[in-house]
Amino acid sequence: MRFGDELDEAVAFYSEAFDDATVEKLYHYPDNPETCELLRSHPEVTGRTLGAKMMFGNSQVFFIHAPFSVDEDESISLIANFAGINDPEICDRAQKVWDALCEGGEIIVEFESFPGGRSAGIVRDRFGVTWEIMNTIPDGKKRQFLVPSVAFGGKYQNQASDAVDFYSQVFPDHIVDETFNYPEGDGLVTEKSVLFCAMQVSGQCFVFQDAGVPTEPSSRRSTVFAIFCENQAEIDELWKELAANDTPFGFPGVCTDKFGLNWMIVPEHAASLAQDGPTIDKLWHMEKIDTTQL
Repeated sequence: MRFGDELDEAVAFYSEAFDDATVEKLYHYPDNPETCELLRSHPEVTGRTLGAKMMFGNSQVFFIHAPFSVDEDESISLIANFAGINDPEICDRAQKVWDALCEGGEIIVEFESFPGGRSAGIVRDRFGVTWEIMNTIPDGKKRQFLVPSVAFGGKYQNQASDAVDFYSQVFPDHIVDETFNYPEGDGLVTEKSVLFCAMQVSGQCFVFQDAGVPTEPSSRRSTVFAIFCENQAEIDELWKELAANDTPFGFPGVCTDKFGLNWMIVPEHAASLAQDGPTIDKLWHMEKIDTTQL
């Protein structure tokens, strides 16, 4: 996830909001502008936090600083499922997270109980990140705590099924867990539109759905899904499969696919590379990462 100058504030906020959140590692811009063209152009970021690797339970999230404005993204949210509706302690944890995210944020759907033994609510926090907080009956399966949910609306309306087919071809190790369609059409969605699809890509869970209400097209520039590659051949192949927009994203290693999702295709050691001044300059002039030039 990409943030502007509020990156440090966001890391501190989420570390406090989620009692099981931990900062595994912080990455910083070099502290000597003389060794880095990017720092000479943006001296205000010298020595500042470049990124943070955080764990939320069993889910890993990278927070990355963008030295330019980042649009809020309303079509991608993070589902946090506590899976302990019958456990008072877990219910209390879910409520505390909800209360923390609501502070300075905007409640979209109130957090309340629903039939079937679950509680749920949707909130957009003070940093523009949308969260779906859920507490359900545990089913005994090991699940990721945080799951990105992508709503296909605007110019991508009713393309969720096509997107699932596309990602199934790009990622051979995918697993489509379950899919439900809308029971009937209403002018916006059809009976073939996707109400809910749970999919795993390289071990990462996603939820895809067609928007049930009219939405404006979103740039989705604040959310990027990272793919860490073993070698340049893998980078080249994934870039060829995913990159569909001739307009550069404006951030090294990131491309946008034909469904508007952004993918950061980088080598496994990308984070360490980005802390060296001369290497940062090389990266910043790349659209697709070329490890042979680093």
